[in-house]
Amino acid sequence: MRSFALAGMAIVNQTFGMATYSNDLNEGIMGAGPTLRGFDKAPYPMVIDSLAEQGITNGRAFSVDLRSVDNPRGAVIFGGADTKKFSGKLTKTPILVPGPDGAVRYWINMNGLTVNMPNGKTWEALVPGANMPIFPDTGATLSHLPRGLVDAIAAGFPGAEFDEQYNQHTVPCALRKQDKTIDFKFGAAVIKVSFADFLWEPVDGLCMLGAVPTSDDSKTWSLGDSFLRAAYAVFDQDNKNVWLAQSADCGTNLVSFDKGVNAVKPLEGECGKPPVTSSSTTTTTTTSSTTSKTSSSTTTTSDVTTSSTTKTSSVPTSTAPA
Repeated sequence: MRSFALAGMAIVNQTFGMATYSNDLNEGIMGAGPTLRGFDKAPYPMVIDSLAEQGITNGRAFSVDLRSVDNPRGAVIFGGADTKKFSGKLTKTPILVPGPDGAVRYWINMNGLTVNMPNGKTWEALVPGANMPIFPDTGATLSHLPRGLVDAIAAGFPGAEFDEQYNQHTVPCALRKQDKTIDFKFGAAVIKVSFADFLWEPVDGLCMLGAVPTSDDSKTWSLGDSFLRAAYAVFDQDNKNVWLAQSADCGTNLVSFDKGVNAVKPLEGECGKPPVTSSSTTTTTTTSSTTSKTSSSTTTTSDVTTSSTTKTSSVPTSTAPA
């Protein structure tokens, strides 16, 4: 393609693959993941490569702000992050190369999964201390996990039943109104996903668990939109890290990433911070900013980015809640 426009910026001479047949997808996905053969092993520059090589961004890093299921807009920021779209600090998690399926994706270790049940109890679906390799995947509506882990998650949702027809657990839709979360742990980062975001309602009155069991022989496990709606995620290909923070929304403040080893820093989100108070007056004022663009940061609205879809197998899980 001679010229490819993205959020007002033009990439020149970009190569795209063309599919002539599909038995699954009926539309294309502009993947932002590495080729499955490895970082820097693509036969031609991918879009993320071209953005950096052509000087549009400082490096091969971008952030994804999918937002809640009730929010009609999300954003992908190439070359930067929005510090008013998350709370707490971005926490770095190293990418595992290769992953358990032998392919290169944004594989990271998940080491905790807790359901905060409606009865006030907590249920550890993943055995504490276990390392479960997964990759965040905005190309998937639901998460794809080992059957044993999905069954363990379902045990924390009263009334959940496995439906053979859908190969999914159905759940009472009333649970979506519960002010409870399912918490995913990645080292020091804990992402709290509301029941409303994790439980999927494809049609009125039919609600599904946000995780799908896959075949026992699969080694490809992912966390899809049912997780990412609560996460602010930064994907740094150059330094092979994924950074995570709790998603929030308190305005807009774009910050560009640098180059090199410390291109992405542990930025602190501005949401949830106390208001800034002037030292020369007793009046409390809250700082705010209009949408701004710093150098080498390109933003576009979307609710799909990274790569591929997924399947699954087994890890240490808990059996049934007390």
